[in-house]
Amino acid sequence: MSDLHGQRIREITDFMFLPDRPVAADATIVLGQTLWHRPFQKSIEIYKAGTAGKIIFTGGFNPKLGSCEALRMRRTWEKLGYSLNDVLTDIAATNTLENMQNARALMAGEPLLKDCKAVNIITINYHMRRAVETLKHVFADASIQIGIVNYPSRYCGPDTWFADQTGRTLVISELAKIRKYLSRGHGLDIDAAHYLAPPDVRSAVHRVEIPAGSRDPVAPWRF
Repeated sequence: MSDLHGQRIREITDFMFLPDRPVAADATIVLGQTLWHRPFQKSIEIYKAGTAGKIIFTGGFNPKLGSCEALRMRRTWEKLGYSLNDVLTDIAATNTLENMQNARALMAGEPLLKDCKAVNIITINYHMRRAVETLKHVFADASIQIGIVNYPSRYCGPDTWFADQTGRTLVISELAKIRKYLSRGHGLDIDAAHYLAPPDVRSAVHRVEIPAGSRDPVAPWRF
């Protein structure tokens, strides 16, 4: 990756890493993962701050856990003494699109969706761009303000991802997946067949070059 330097690093960083911008939300969508306690901790923080609205834990069965990610978070929430009246739980999602679709369905069933003005997303930093654009697609018919609540990757951050192989692999892999989304490519999960990006996002990601020879492995995040 000798060509990954200077302007290209800045372009990729600016596109992929979105700064924290939590809002006073009607709902907060918490994307599960194997290390579920990390997004869970962020959900507690904004709940205590009074800006979470309804907490929506989303994440299906994870073989590494032997259980559903969302259930792990919900049960811990209950054990800590927080009200289950403030929680919705999706145990079926297996990818990012389903996270957002199922969260929307839960909101519609409350009903919460009709009067919803703002939604926070909690996910790992290098995945936030795709999560945000997927939410925009799923909620395209609603005028919703999106709040961003990152937690850091243990392997890369906006100032360090390019410094070692693990960080480069994670970020470039994610950028490649976004590009495949936007070109409606095949070989990914259901997201690839259904994701439609706004023209400004489509233009932005295709302006960012993926370094020649970069690998596109399966990153340690379930997409």
